[in-house]
Amino acid sequence: MKSFQIRPAKKGDFPKYAQMLQKSISKAYTNKKLGLPSSLFSEKIFSTKGFKAWMKGNLYPGPKKKTWVALSGSRLIGAVTIKQEKRLNELRGFYIDPKFQGKGLGKQLLKLSLGYSKGRDIILILYSHNLKSLAIYKKWGFIKHGKPGSHHWPLWPKGVRMKYTHLLLSRKKLEKLYNRL
Repeated sequence: MKSFQIRPAKKGDFPKYAQMLQKSISKAYTNKKLGLPSSLFSEKIFSTKGFKAWMKGNLYPGPKKKTWVALSGSRLIGAVTIKQEKRLNELRGFYIDPKFQGKGLGKQLLKLSLGYSKGRDIILILYSHNLKSLAIYKKWGFIKHGKPGSHHWPLWPKGVRMKYTHLLLSRKKLEKLYNRL
């Protein structure tokens, strides 16, 4: 197993974060059958002003938001953000570099998020065709919650949409999962 370290995010992490995110999202969401070619997740799209703003919104911590990054040497290989909302917490920007998936890194990042969220339910939005991640979240105790929807990124051709679902981890299941990880 490759070694890695986890620490709170800092502003200087952005270039490496953007690069890791682009690779991870491209691998997870490209699906030609659904009309989602890899060009929709290209470096060109990720380098636009709007997309950079979205990524920075996930990366940079705030008074009610924590972000942790994982590094292997100087390479940023994973990140997770947890944001306090009014009644629950939202899990955002939870990505692991495809080359480092399946090595326990996601569990360690999730445990940090769970520790921050104790006493609150957690919700997340996941694109429905990402079956691998959906199976992992279900294994961890997340359940479908609310109505599914669809999303169009402004830089995509007109009519291209990705379906998403909301997942919920109740605070009771959160405590059990935290102790199990």
